[in-house]
Amino acid sequence: MNEERLKELLEEDQGYRLYICGGGHVANYVLRLGKMLDFHVIVFEDRPFFAEKAREAGADEVRTGDYVSMLSSVRGTPHSAFIIASKGPETDTICLGECLAKEYFYIGMLGSRRKSENTFEVLRKKGISDSLLSRVHTPIGLTIHAESPAEIAVAIMGEIIQEKAGIKEDFDLTNQIKEALSREGTKLLFTILETEGSVPRKKGTRMVLNDAGEVYGTIGGGVTEYKMIQKGELLIKDKRFVSGIKDVDIELPGDDPDAPYKVSGKIKLLIEKFRT
Repeated sequence: MNEERLKELLEEDQGYRLYICGGGHVANYVLRLGKMLDFHVIVFEDRPFFAEKAREAGADEVRTGDYVSMLSSVRGTPHSAFIIASKGPETDTICLGECLAKEYFYIGMLGSRRKSENTFEVLRKKGISDSLLSRVHTPIGLTIHAESPAEIAVAIMGEIIQEKAGIKEDFDLTNQIKEALSREGTKLLFTILETEGSVPRKKGTRMVLNDAGEVYGTIGGGVTEYKMIQKGELLIKDKRFVSGIKDVDIELPGDDPDAPYKVSGKIKLLIEKFRT
């Protein structure tokens, strides 16, 4: 159950991952720069010729087939960057829709503003929100008046480096969380993906609940955390549940009107189940 995802989580502090959808000329330069900058580079390509070019350029992994199948096994981590640069608008739309559902610190798509807006409109009709689409860097790359494929690749990697510098250590798994995930049994990992308003914990904070009822870490404490633990105990027993995202209202310290402070806001939680 989620074996590959668990492996990614336990190894995520070992380096950053760069996922490239497409193996064309710009993507080829991007993957070379990514390797120079110590990224683990994975290329997805549905054309055998360009897949082979990616292997020759030094990609750590090259996956072939249809994009939905290739991307379905990737969950991403806070140390993941996704670049959409496939063979055309149709496959770019497929790739972007798939990648937006994953965890990442950077996502960008090659193409003009007009092409990007057309892609966004298709995805809006499929239910993808503007808040998610606003996270896509497009036109991709820093504004350095790049023209050649190599120059565009430099602009893209420059933008990724800029975003990477803003990542907080809160995303890193503590030794306590790693140990809890490594133990035998079924467990849930709660990760705060987004926050709104005044909340006690920041984006990236994690908590583990195992099938013995033990809790490691925190997503904020109080009644809200208690309710999520109760829900988690049910999800651990639910054989159909694998993962999901839940919006949670935070209201602390509760109903006491005389409390010296009040915390009020929302968090978006990613809940994932693992069995070892």
